[in-house]
Amino acid sequence: MLNKKIQGLTKSKKSAFSLIEVMVALLIFAIAMLGIIPLLINYMRTNVMNEVRNNANYVMQEVINNIKNENFDNIYDGNMTQNYNDIQYDVNWTVEDDNVSFSQMKRVTIVLKWQKPYGEGEDNLTSEIFIRK
Repeated sequence: MLNKKIQGLTKSKKSAFSLIEVMVALLIFAIAMLGIIPLLINYMRTNVMNEVRNNANYVMQEVINNIKNENFDNIYDGNMTQNYNDIQYDVNWTVEDDNVSFSQMKRVTIVLKWQKPYGEGEDNLTSEIFIRK
């Protein structure tokens, strides 16, 4: 009877993990995570930068719509600053008369600038539209 209890005890010890095996498994897991963390950080940075760029496209479209809705004779050079999702977008536009065509047209060049996230400098978006009288 005592012999059966000892055999049962030794079997359960052999099938369990030792503390060293658990520590080695955790070490391997930690090393694997160290390789993945930079990828996750890069993914999050790229995601934020793309969101800021999408917001810039939205601001640019708003400016274009506002200029198109303006009376032809009231379209002049201008600038404005717009904050969108805690990012400041500086917008400048220049207006030139298009003397090439017979119809009266104005060429409007719009430049939108903002600071990139994480202090990586400045970025910009440029668009050009033609408005006919």
